[in-house]
Amino acid sequence: ATQEEISTVHKVYRRIKEDYGQYFEFEKEPFVVDSRKSRGSAMRALRDRLVDLKHHALETCPEQPAVCQLIEDCLPQINRLAQKPMITRAVFRELLQRAIKESKELSAQFRPELVDSLLGEDILRDVLLYLNKLGKVVTFQTERLKDYVVIEPQWIYTVLVGRLLSKDPLPPPYVTYINGYADYAEMCRILATKHATGEEAVLVLDELGYLIVRLPRVMVITM
Repeated sequence: ATQEEISTVHKVYRRIKEDYGQYFEFEKEPFVVDSRKSRGSAMRALRDRLVDLKHHALETCPEQPAVCQLIEDCLPQINRLAQKPMITRAVFRELLQRAIKESKELSAQFRPELVDSLLGEDILRDVLLYLNKLGKVVTFQTERLKDYVVIEPQWIYTVLVGRLLSKDPLPPPYVTYINGYADYAEMCRILATKHATGEEAVLVLDELGYLIVRLPRVMVITM
């Protein structure tokens, strides 16, 4: 970011603090992050601060339910087995069962019949909602995505939203905007990753309000 851009951010930040300081807690200084430099020092500082805030918030929370802790502990193994950021709840259930069986520690703690009860639809739904609030997974309540779970939330906010915010992947002539809309097929191409299709990405971003899909076009809200 240029010095002029940084100066503008600080001016806007001061104005927001003046207008809303009585309602929210603000950092002393804003974090100015270039979305094209995800490994820069500013991004590391922001991540460190978010981790500190998370730990502070968790200190005052009630102890996490054992079943939620169990499934949270299995998430890295589920990610490894899935090899894609978004899966169905049915696949999540299967991979969770595999993760528990492959872990000697967890297998010793939980009898097979107990594992089967944990995998019931009602319990699994409640646990996923809990983990969604913690930011460990992303679940959806609408009809078209209610059966899916995003097991890698950073896929949404680092990869997908990062591409929308970054100027680099979206220059003409790769995407042509007409009255604020872009071509759906071109947007799918830009958002496609190794383990997720562009169609899946557009659907998720539309669900979360970053895009508005009006086939054959897409409006980018974050631009």
